[in-house]
Amino acid sequence: MAEILIEGDGLRLLRAEPSDLEYILGLQSDEENAPFILPFERERWIEILDGRAQPKLAMILETSDGERGGYLLLDHFDEISMYLWHLVIGRKGRGFGHGALRLLKRLVFDVFKRHRLWIDCETTNERALRLYDSEGFRREGLFRESVIIDGEYKDLVIFAMLRREYGEANS
Repeated sequence: MAEILIEGDGLRLLRAEPSDLEYILGLQSDEENAPFILPFERERWIEILDGRAQPKLAMILETSDGERGGYLLLDHFDEISMYLWHLVIGRKGRGFGHGALRLLKRLVFDVFKRHRLWIDCETTNERALRLYDSEGFRREGLFRESVIIDGEYKDLVIFAMLRREYGEANS
């Protein structure tokens, strides 16, 4: 059974395993998700899931009754910050994005004791922009035409939360 990294409010984050590969690939290629993420190739995911691609941490979001809700990919395991590469939700409109971020913030700030959690988001991903704003992340800047998605240059909004901001919001 997969290792439970953190749980609460009917959700949990599990350490993703090699057996989760097809689920992850399916979500990243889903037509609702694909326009907004930079997907990894199968071989890269295999390296991540079997631990050869450090320091990434892939996680599966799951309900307490075992329903999968999506996946997350976290990186930059230094003493200061962590970076959320992917937050991909499978069934939208059920609160899984909010639940995943709340668990992730607890994991990063309370368990891993980091100072900063940051995220980037493609500027036309309105759902994700609203989610990050509503969960207390602050917009720090814009990386203009910094990625190519579907052959087009796209801008990325940079969001971050500091430990003290997390603490203020949760006190």
